[in-house]
Amino acid sequence: ADYTANSGTLTFSESQTSATISVSVSEDALTEDSETFVITLSNVSVDIGNAAITGATHTVTITDDDTTNISFALANSNATTTHNVTVNRTDTNGTASVQYAVGGGSSTASSGSDYNATLSGQLDFADGVSTATIPIEILSDSINESNETVEIQLSSPVSQYGTSAITGTNPHVVTITDDDVTNISFSSGSQTVAEDAVNATVTVTRSNTNGTAQVNYATSDGSASEGSDYNDTNGILNFADGVANATITIPITDDIVNEDSETLNVTLSSPIAQYGAVAITGTNPHVVTITD
Repeated sequence: ADYTANSGTLTFSESQTSATISVSVSEDALTEDSETFVITLSNVSVDIGNAAITGATHTVTITDDDTTNISFALANSNATTTHNVTVNRTDTNGTASVQYAVGGGSSTASSGSDYNATLSGQLDFADGVSTATIPIEILSDSINESNETVEIQLSSPVSQYGTSAITGTNPHVVTITDDDVTNISFSSGSQTVAEDAVNATVTVTRSNTNGTAQVNYATSDGSASEGSDYNDTNGILNFADGVANATITIPITDDIVNEDSETLNVTLSSPIAQYGAVAITGTNPHVVTITD
């Protein structure tokens, strides 16, 4: 019920010119159109003289004071491909709408190169519908780079019934995460070095040079023996920003013993890249053959 119906007699004392009728109006949480009820006067009587009713009906309009809250489903989200940002509303009775803008504020991503989206528009909620989405197409490239952000701002909410407000975190931040992979590998699967060469130089390459990267390396015995045929070598190989190649230097021991060619292994592990993902590819370990 929207109000409590009642009836009764309104009494005016001598010299009294006005009196009030109280009607209890029911509060609910439903957003709805304004509603009316009518109060009717009848059967007037006076102690002295004659009386008549003029304006026998009075219409009371109950206005809806409930608020439709419109908000993002999440404060932020991550994306690598086409991405839908969900907007919710609390009350679904009647229609509603809200304006949105994409790419303003502190956004670091660029429209047209990092993403495609309608940069501004109106999000409409049909009667009974509680969610709507804003689509953003994430543009793929082969550049390993830092994560970038896109802000989406809501404004000017409107609802068919009651009032409306934007609540929760606004703007929503979409983080475009870099999904490009830096591949780190030996420039070749194996190499040969003479025993009197002093050092064996092993080259390691990476596919993407944007930002820094590093990889661990370590030598181990094949048929050669550490200490008598070569010096054990291990550490971290660092790639500066923009640099594609780095080298590992392994000291080789020259002796006077006539012997067969011998091998040692160089193994890469634990790659790290400043941007995106990173992987070790190709032959691993690399085999160095020491010829007598």
